[in-house]
Amino acid sequence: MRHNDSSTAGGQSDPSGRSLSRASWALGRSLSRLVRLRATASASALTVLGGHTGMQDITDSRLRSVIPAAFASFSMIAYAQIFNDVVDRKLDAIGKPERPIPSGQISVGMAWALALGAAVSALVSSATAGRAALLLVTFCLILGTAYSVVLKDTVLLGNTAVAVVSAGALVLGGVAVHALSAATWLGALLVFVYVLGNELFKTALDARGDAQLGLRTIATVGGLRATALVVSVCALILPCVLLAGYALGRLSLAFTGLGTVLVSAPIAVATLKLHPWRRVEMEDFARAHTAWRTGWLSGLAVLLLLR
Repeated sequence: MRHNDSSTAGGQSDPSGRSLSRASWALGRSLSRLVRLRATASASALTVLGGHTGMQDITDSRLRSVIPAAFASFSMIAYAQIFNDVVDRKLDAIGKPERPIPSGQISVGMAWALALGAAVSALVSSATAGRAALLLVTFCLILGTAYSVVLKDTVLLGNTAVAVVSAGALVLGGVAVHALSAATWLGALLVFVYVLGNELFKTALDARGDAQLGLRTIATVGGLRATALVVSVCALILPCVLLAGYALGRLSLAFTGLGTVLVSAPIAVATLKLHPWRRVEMEDFARAHTAWRTGWLSGLAVLLLLR
C-alpha cells in the first residue's frame, strides 16, 4: 500500500510538514497585515478604473499600459505602508504591539528589504507605462515617505497627504492610457475627499494613543468635536461634487444618482452618528466609521460608470 506524501512510513502524518504549512500561513498573514492588503488592492483597482475612464472598451489596445500601472499602484502603496511601520516601530511597540514588526512576526531587516523592493517595483512598473506615469509614482513615493517622516505629526497635513496619494492611484490609470478627462479628475476628487474623511476617522480613533505618544493631530490638538466637524465637511463636499459634475455635463446621470444613493447616503448616516453639534465620544466615531466604510466597495463599483 502506498502512503500519502504527507505521512511517514508508519502511516502517521508528518509534523514537520504541518509546522512548515502553519509557518507559511503565518508569514503570509503577517505580510498582508504589513502592506495592509485592503489598501494596496484598492489602489490597483482605482488605477484600473482610472484607465477605464479613458478607454472605449476592454478591447482597447491601451489596456496593456493599465496592467503595469496597476502593479505600480499596488507597489507604491505597499512601500508607503511598510515604510510607515518601520519608522513607527517604536511607537507601535507602545500603542500597537500586535503589528507585525513590534510583535516580532516580521524583522526590521526584512521590512526594510520589502520596502526597498516595493519602491523599486513601483518605479520600474510605472516606467513601462510612460514617463508621466513614472513622474506621478515618484511624487507619490516621495509624499508617502514625507508622511511617515514629517507629516504624520501634523494637524491635517498628514491626512491630506494620504488622501492625495490615494487619489493619485486613480489618476495614474488615466495617465497610463494617455487620456485624462474631466471625469477622471472629478473621480479623483471624490476619492480624495472620501479617503480624507476616512483618515480623520482613524485619527480620532487613535487619539488616546497618539496623545500619550505626544503626536500632534487634529484629534489631539483640536479634540474629537473639531475632528467630527471636518468629517462633516467632507461628507458635505461629496454630494456637492457629484451634483456640480452633473450640472456641468461632466458626470452622467447614472453615476451621479448611484453615487448619491450608494456612497453619499451611507456617509451622511455616518456623519449624523457623530453629532458634531454636541459633545462627541470615541464610541460615536467607532459606530460612524462602520457606516462610512460601507461606502468604499459600493464607490468602487460606481466608478465603473465614470466616463
